[in-house]
Amino acid sequence: MDRSVAPMFISNAASGYLNKVNSYMDHVWDGFYTGQKRKSEFPVLVQTGDFYQIEFTGSPFKNMQYMLKASTGQIKVRQLYWDAGSYDVFMNGRKVEPTAWNKKLGQHSELSGRAGCGENRFVGGVDNYIEFILTNGCTIEIKPRNSFQANVRMDWTVDQFYEEGGNTRFEDRVAGVLGVHAS
Repeated sequence: MDRSVAPMFISNAASGYLNKVNSYMDHVWDGFYTGQKRKSEFPVLVQTGDFYQIEFTGSPFKNMQYMLKASTGQIKVRQLYWDAGSYDVFMNGRKVEPTAWNKKLGQHSELSGRAGCGENRFVGGVDNYIEFILTNGCTIEIKPRNSFQANVRMDWTVDQFYEEGGNTRFEDRVAGVLGVHAS
């Protein structure tokens, strides 16, 4: 209610679709002045069967919710992130595991769309985006995890990482496994 990420851009590179969307006007008044509070909701008209990329002009909220209201079909959504965090996807309140790890790609497998609503993958490191499938009547929630992802495929909580020596110990362990000097 107290931070704005608007405007938000939604695009489809294949069709050339680009929509710049603002959230609703605030309706909170404190006497004479506006309360400067608004709920960031972005209603957007899209065509099912397509792939859409979402980018916010401010840092995306840690917790996001998406819903599709359609008679048929599904959409694939890619939401860009500006940080190297790690995120989980929940469908109608239940956690959905990401697609299988693809050793050749060095990341989770591409979405097929066959698994339906909630099928997802997070690509971290340099690219930092989450992709998921959205179908009619399905609510998707994206929530941060208390961990980070690295190409070496370790999963620690941030607290564990720093309690066990942090960056220095991590670098020493990786150097030891690779048989190289830690520098």
